[in-house]
Amino acid sequence: GATVVDFAYAVHTDVGNRCVAAKVDRRLTPLRTVLRNGQTVEIITAKGAVPNPAWVGFVVTAKARSAIRHYLKGLRRSEAIALGQRLLAQALAESHLLLEDVAAEACAAVLGELGMHDMNELYEKIGLGERLAPLVARRLLPATAEPGASKHAPLAIAGTEGLLVSYARCCFPLPN
Repeated sequence: GATVVDFAYAVHTDVGNRCVAAKVDRRLTPLRTVLRNGQTVEIITAKGAVPNPAWVGFVVTAKARSAIRHYLKGLRRSEAIALGQRLLAQALAESHLLLEDVAAEACAAVLGELGMHDMNELYEKIGLGERLAPLVARRLLPATAEPGASKHAPLAIAGTEGLLVSYARCCFPLPN
């Protein structure tokens, strides 16, 4: 289940840090491509290339994840904040939402859930790869996209008809 980036870091940390593309079996492939036994891999590097924080989300080996995080921790705080803000804005844009349009209450709720004090701290964690922007964006979306939703509203689960279900002693579900 290792990816091209995992392979690059297995060869050498500098190869992983500088990889920009890869050829698998002589065909250009994305860096997140999962490798199989027997494939020929060529890693394409560039001098100015740096690890992408998004790689933490798809690498599977501890060596690759550790090397990426080590590099990202070396970034200055202001760079990490700017990078984190861009990554979160990009993740929200995939849901057709601007960072500025997210309700302050939603931001405060997510900050509280994550144990953070302000948005800059959240941006820094995203920029350093300690938090994944798509997951944070997903936490911000329900509060923004569904303002009437409640944590205590009943939840109907479709497709469970006819299933044998045993409830814990603490659970008392109500029928529709």
